[in-house]
Amino acid sequence: MRGVLGAARAAWDYYREPDVVTGSPLFLQVEPTILCNLECAFCINPFLPRTRTSLTLAKFQQLLDQAPSVAKISLVGIGESTMNKELWAIVRHAKSRGIEIGTTSNGTILTDRIFNEIFDSGLDFLNFSLDGATKGTYEKMRPGAVFEDVLANIERVVTEARRRGRPPIAIWFLSTSQNIGELPMMVDLVKELGVTRLCTQGVHYWGHEDWHGRAREANSIPELRQTLREVAARARANGIAFQALNFPDVTAERGCKWPWKGSYITADGFVTPCCENGSDPDKINFGNVFQTPYAEIWNSPAYQQFRRDLRDPASRPPICVDCPSYHRTLTI
Repeated sequence: MRGVLGAARAAWDYYREPDVVTGSPLFLQVEPTILCNLECAFCINPFLPRTRTSLTLAKFQQLLDQAPSVAKISLVGIGESTMNKELWAIVRHAKSRGIEIGTTSNGTILTDRIFNEIFDSGLDFLNFSLDGATKGTYEKMRPGAVFEDVLANIERVVTEARRRGRPPIAIWFLSTSQNIGELPMMVDLVKELGVTRLCTQGVHYWGHEDWHGRAREANSIPELRQTLREVAARARANGIAFQALNFPDVTAERGCKWPWKGSYITADGFVTPCCENGSDPDKINFGNVFQTPYAEIWNSPAYQQFRRDLRDPASRPPICVDCPSYHRTLTI
């Protein structure tokens, strides 16, 4: 149920954190594909034994039929969204149901068709991932991508978006110990590109123990807070909205609200708890929406137990240990 009542129920559940959520989610993150044309330094995609698959329009329609309350969908996963050949049909279908929908891209693929669909499909928001302000750093973070080509693609899209007045575009920067020194420079680059929103976050742990050490090292940035304050001030001075989130801070209280606000659903239909750990349903999943109705999964015994465990610091789910999203958004 969307509308005022649906929003009120969602807000009540969000703050009350019950075992059984009274309403169905207003938000879903849906993985459009696991296909990708890059092997980025801190992405687990190349190492997963998952079938290289993409979400079809028919499956997306089947999913939405089970989630009538959904008002917003983020079409984002561990693949490159534009490699899904049915992506734009999926966007159009969501819009036909009155759902806000957007996606994220690495910016390396911009055919004329993709360019036109960004504006003609009804896409509500678009994020570009850009993890370096210089060619050397960017191409080290995203092997296989060409810095100049990506900048040209982003600039082309931004120019047309400004002309049309939509969709809003943001740049996402993955901050690590290897590239944090270029975050202040990103403000200047973002301004040069004509973008008015810059976001940054820490490295994912992906729910895999063998990635904990690597991610922990990448997230060990002594100068992080000072750098973020500097960037925030520079962004304000240049009229750019800046947001920093999902950085590990073990002194902060839990801030994760995923199991009360929505689910991450993989391209092949598995319901997982969040974007941090949704990439590998073999690690954790509550069922598959193409086999079991989503409403049953949403308040299943396993989902309820997960909510109870997340509420209690003493029984935090194993996949949440060391997760940067477990703690509250970093205040700068």
